[in-house]
Amino acid sequence: MPNKDKEKNRIYQREWKKRNKDKVIAARKRYKNKHRERLNKVELACRWPKHLKEAYGMTVEDWQVMFESQDGKCILCGKHQSELKSKICVDHCHTSGRVRGMLCRQCNAQLGWYEARKELIKEYLKEPIHDTCE
Repeated sequence: MPNKDKEKNRIYQREWKKRNKDKVIAARKRYKNKHRERLNKVELACRWPKHLKEAYGMTVEDWQVMFESQDGKCILCGKHQSELKSKICVDHCHTSGRVRGMLCRQCNAQLGWYEARKELIKEYLKEPIHDTCE
């Protein structure tokens, strides 16, 4: 039971959270879903500008210009940011670091998968093992 003594209350809460991990996780999910828009704004204001600068050499303003130039859509599949569960990704070349554009998370992951196997795929398409295509 909660106590007015701050230290005892902290200990009680910590122990309760250990015993009720599933309840804590469910409550966090409900909170995130309910406050998604506000939490995204807080993330944008706190961590995101630093990440953009360190990872891509971009400012939030640079990101906004690129986002608007693509009409807020993934360059590959054309899905708009409003259709996505997560923020649109900055796509960049892992060799040169050059920013190429913005992709949805799914297209970004698939492009990364392809790039890691590009030569193998090109070779396979030249001479497939079982060629039944006409």
